[in-house]
Amino acid sequence: MLSKEEKLEVLKEVLDSYDFNASETLKKLLTYLVKSTVDDVLIKEYSIATEVFDKGSDFNPAEDASIRVYISNIRKKLDDYYNREGNQSKYRMRIPRGKYVVEFSSVSRKKITKIFETNRIHILIYILISAAAGLYVIYKDSSPDKISQAFRNDIENSFWSDILISERPVDIVISDDLFFIEDPNIKPANLENIYSEEFIVRKHDINTPQEFTKYKTTHNDPFRTIKEITTYPFFPLQSVYSLPHIISLF
Repeated sequence: MLSKEEKLEVLKEVLDSYDFNASETLKKLLTYLVKSTVDDVLIKEYSIATEVFDKGSDFNPAEDASIRVYISNIRKKLDDYYNREGNQSKYRMRIPRGKYVVEFSSVSRKKITKIFETNRIHILIYILISAAAGLYVIYKDSSPDKISQAFRNDIENSFWSDILISERPVDIVISDDLFFIEDPNIKPANLENIYSEEFIVRKHDINTPQEFTKYKTTHNDPFRTIKEITTYPFFPLQSVYSLPHIISLF
């Protein structure tokens, strides 16, 4: 059995991770759930809504499923954390489905090693597949002269043409596009329509949680504030258009 102090230490370890550092909302919610659990406080959907998210006393779980969505996001984040950054953690947290209490369990060193070995095999397989795909591309299209005329005509006016018809080495990096929730600070009467709702924005100079943290400390917009990184992904329209050209390389 872990003591209260040890459970809070496990919480701190998770909150300091990459997976949770990007979302103040999920960090606040997980902290509330853990502290309520270790203090033996009964946790209900209504109490989460009013105490964590400042919803009004008229909150009705039957009509508003937002709390259940946040809890589902927390479960996914915990799974992601323990499958990656926290895969060698000695103690783990989980929120059983249908409940809001946080359960703590220990993981034997043997199991930790097995998890690590399994992930390492997956990584090795991914590298081998990527290397094979890369070698195929080099073999098939080692020179721009070998690109079919139909393919050349298709891409010569596209955004990716400089990359796809280049003799220079090309690296394709697959990663997350960070999108942010932007809230209005004030609502000037003459700008009510512009500054009255929440926006989802993308800033191309912010590509890591660390850059986002730095941005928040150095920028101060009197009208709008970037609050947090979204917990759900986006596919920018330009990415969808360009995917066929990228996929054709493989």
